[in-house]
Amino acid sequence: MKYLNFLVVLPFFVVLTEGKTQCIDDVRYLIDSPEPCFFIGMVDMTKTECFDPLNPDWTYQWTIKNAESGEMIAQYDGYAFSHSIETFGGYEFCLSIDKDGNPQTPAEVVNCVTYTTCEPCTKGTIDYEYVDCGSPSGCKLKLSGMLPAINAHGVKEFAKLVVTYIPTPEQALAGLEPYDLIFDHIPVTFHPAGDSITIDEEVTVPYARGCYEQKIIMNLDYGEGAHSEYGGPGCDEIVIYGDKVFRCLACSFGEGGDCAPSATASDIANETGTCEPTGCLFGLEERNANPDEFENTTERFNAYPNPADEQLTIAVPGTWSESYSVRLVNTVGQTVTIQAVTGGSTEVLSLRNVPNGVYLLVVSDGTTTSFKKKILVSHR
Repeated sequence: MKYLNFLVVLPFFVVLTEGKTQCIDDVRYLIDSPEPCFFIGMVDMTKTECFDPLNPDWTYQWTIKNAESGEMIAQYDGYAFSHSIETFGGYEFCLSIDKDGNPQTPAEVVNCVTYTTCEPCTKGTIDYEYVDCGSPSGCKLKLSGMLPAINAHGVKEFAKLVVTYIPTPEQALAGLEPYDLIFDHIPVTFHPAGDSITIDEEVTVPYARGCYEQKIIMNLDYGEGAHSEYGGPGCDEIVIYGDKVFRCLACSFGEGGDCAPSATASDIANETGTCEPTGCLFGLEERNANPDEFENTTERFNAYPNPADEQLTIAVPGTWSESYSVRLVNTVGQTVTIQAVTGGSTEVLSLRNVPNGVYLLVVSDGTTTSFKKKILVSHR
């Protein structure tokens, strides 16, 4: 059997068979509309050899088969069809046109088109929860993925988790492009008595001001879903995409100095969904920060001026007899500058290399935090 052409269009592949008359106007794969792996097809009504509305004897029949096994999946009568495939793999869609009205004689026209789809046809999910956001290296999360068991054929024992960093608009303008964090060799759990394939893995992603999105790549046996009779390719992998993005901001300081994980990006991003960073650490937007709203001076300690330009003066009461460290922390949780102070002293903290923005001034003796104050740095 020869082929008219071979066309590759991710995430599916299509092979058209050769014939004297091509009466299939279109067999179209609609991604997630109205559901995954939804196909429609129709007769080419512009060709008189394919369509004659005035001839009642002409009948049209569509058949859908598994392209590898030949198993009949569905059959439709009429000028068009719509059908949802249940699992990935190769499928053959054939149109037969019988023009003499006699079902005992061969159809005058038979056209076929073969598709290979390499994505789950039943929706999988990815969920995540924060395990620990206090580690120096970033946020530890537990990522869980589930795929309906109908997609289990050919799935290998280990999967790959890919977490993609999406830069903020400012980072993108500065030339930073999205990049992947790849966690390989993650065990896949099969549930023979259940209806799913799952993975669970704890991963650590670095602190960053942009967003993270995730996907799980299920590796398949070589050529899974192929239809060798028609020359169609197989699938090497199927992918589950997460429908949520998240951020890894440093800990906010709760009651008693406890670490509170940052909110998900869907909660803190702006309405355009560009993951514009907001001051989650402070509960306010940096660009619209009003210094009058976060004055928090006490008689025991003072830091001025606020807003600050080139330097910040720190006045430590004489009643403080111990040594303390003063840290200026940005909204991502990174320490921008640090300085040691003692009781009864007045120290100057240089801000020349500190970018404009909202910061948290944290005073600690190494074991407990004695004071916190929000500072606005605004270089003139």
